[in-house]
Amino acid sequence: MEFLGQVEGATVYVDTSRQTPIGTPAPVPPGVYNLRFAQLGSVLLPTGIVVLDVQDGAVLQNLKGITDGLELRVHPSAAPCFTYPDQAGVPQVFAAYRGALIDNQGSVPAIEVASGEFFVVAGTFSGFVGPQGGVCSQPIVNAADGAIVACVDNFGVWSQNWLSGEAGATLVYNALGPSFPEPPPALPSFLGSVVFGPDDGNLSRSPRVVYSPAVPADWSGSPPSTVQEAFDRIAAAIGPIA
Repeated sequence: MEFLGQVEGATVYVDTSRQTPIGTPAPVPPGVYNLRFAQLGSVLLPTGIVVLDVQDGAVLQNLKGITDGLELRVHPSAAPCFTYPDQAGVPQVFAAYRGALIDNQGSVPAIEVASGEFFVVAGTFSGFVGPQGGVCSQPIVNAADGAIVACVDNFGVWSQNWLSGEAGATLVYNALGPSFPEPPPALPSFLGSVVFGPDDGNLSRSPRVVYSPAVPADWSGSPPSTVQEAFDRIAAAIGPIA
């Protein structure tokens, strides 16, 4: 994977189909790999024919996402295996696209969103955020107190427990297509506030989107009544956002 450092923002296709039997995972050994905002894809559809197994101790830096049926299994035990150091303070994105799948089989979340950070998780065109069984044994993402995670769906497949978070974290749901389930997948490890954005991805409508907090006591004084007001108050509480 050393060559990935040569091209920023590339799509790199992986072929493990010659392994016997087909679908045998190809290991990514411990080490630090800077993908420079590349996405990883499979040369073969459907999901699960090409499998990368990110071993405990391996860290993928600046991974933009996965595509085209690639199955990415991760095993972090002490620290997240995905980090984004090259653009600290800038909102980051991880997307599962076109049948690709991420499965956290470790004991800690794969991505940690720190206080004051904004992180986008996207599931598009049958991309799996979590295993096909429908329940993540360990969350993909954890949001710290004061972090904001946006869930962007466009015909994605979302597993229960894909997100965990502290009481001061915020999750923003934004569905671009009609596939997102109602109610959304259960998130028993997420203790923060949930905001439902507009269903067509047009955040300029947020002043007209009603917001009803699940726990009004989470807000000081009267809770906000619209998505726009909630965003404004969250931003003010966090402080300047780069």
